[in-house]
Amino acid sequence: MRILIVSKEAEELAQACAPNEAVCCQTQEEAVQKAGEGADTVLLDTSRGEIGSAELFCRLRTQAPGLIPVFLSDSPGQAMEAFRLGAADYLVRPFTPVQLENAIFRAERLVGNQKGRIEIRTFGHFDLFVDGQPVAFSRQRSKEILAYLVDRLGGVATNQQILTDLWEDESCEKNAKNSLQTAFKTLRSDLARVGAEQILCSARNQKWLDVRGVECDYYRLLRGDEEALKAFPGQYMAEYSWAEPSNANCIRLKVQYEKEHDRK
Repeated sequence: MRILIVSKEAEELAQACAPNEAVCCQTQEEAVQKAGEGADTVLLDTSRGEIGSAELFCRLRTQAPGLIPVFLSDSPGQAMEAFRLGAADYLVRPFTPVQLENAIFRAERLVGNQKGRIEIRTFGHFDLFVDGQPVAFSRQRSKEILAYLVDRLGGVATNQQILTDLWEDESCEKNAKNSLQTAFKTLRSDLARVGAEQILCSARNQKWLDVRGVECDYYRLLRGDEEALKAFPGQYMAEYSWAEPSNANCIRLKVQYEKEHDRK
């Protein structure tokens, strides 16, 4: 397991990470760069005077979808937000080496918990596979909501954002809200039927995807995975108009890869 350590005390914290690979980061930009090279877990120090923050973690997860954080802090004030972001643990100073080792162990279990079991395919058209079998959705809107959350890389989408992008032609706002509620409830039932409901998260008019352990061709492409870049056919979630900006980005990354590859 590859662990990023974002802290002014990174070298000391690295000792608790053995035998995993520890990558020490002293600045936010260095952390973002290293996350783009691949990472499974991040020790993020948000104590007073430190460089870590929830905002930085969101940037890191954009570079490394599925990244599991362990937050370190000098107060419990941000614990709820940390666990909403999928933290394996939230340690408040002073903590012991054993507590840190246990937090890393929990993160390691989360990394391997579902690895390879849930696969999301976005190249061409959108599909979900669980244990190698395609998932049939009861409603097309339910499937589209899942696709929309995949596109957000684990980031939060408000109900209003979903309504604006997916129900743009709906003339009655009340009808659209009811449709969203029904479609989301059906989506949760569809995922529960195949034992994958844990990837779907919601709280107070917000929805997001827990991408830990989820395999996705789009996420691999964003990480610069050569096989994913080669496999991209020039279309990403072709059935959804709201996915066009991400499709354009995929095309840009593939063209950039091909140019660099030709120069070698």
